[in-house]
Amino acid sequence: MKRSIGWDFVSLGRPAAGERFAGGRLRQRVEIVRGGEPIWFEQVAFSRAPEALDAPFIFAGRPIMGTMVYAGPALENTVERIRNHLGEAAHGVFSVSQLERVIVCRYLGQRMSEGKALFLQAWSILREQGLMKKAVAPRIWAT
Repeated sequence: MKRSIGWDFVSLGRPAAGERFAGGRLRQRVEIVRGGEPIWFEQVAFSRAPEALDAPFIFAGRPIMGTMVYAGPALENTVERIRNHLGEAAHGVFSVSQLERVIVCRYLGQRMSEGKALFLQAWSILREQGLMKKAVAPRIWAT
């Protein structure tokens, strides 16, 4: 069975420069298809930037969101392994869920560097468990 891991981050504004996403809209759609059948689908769309960014049930004032998806066979105990490994560093900003054919990790926080660091640790576990390959970050990630 084919396996894949991918992630994406979105920054609403430039928080490191103190610039908020104050106007405009965001639309994003991601779909993973295997054998002509969708196995994971997600979309987000909003046009009221300040209200959406500040709403406690949407972004809660956190301008950086990330999603990582592992698509492949179910991995026993991997979600628990990721949670235990990340521990307190993930509290309140990171989640991981196992669905039928995917494992989804999410980040919602204030700093891109924090999200990437958490995803790198989760990616390492997913790569070793799901792809049976040693987790060695590509050199391009260091640039």
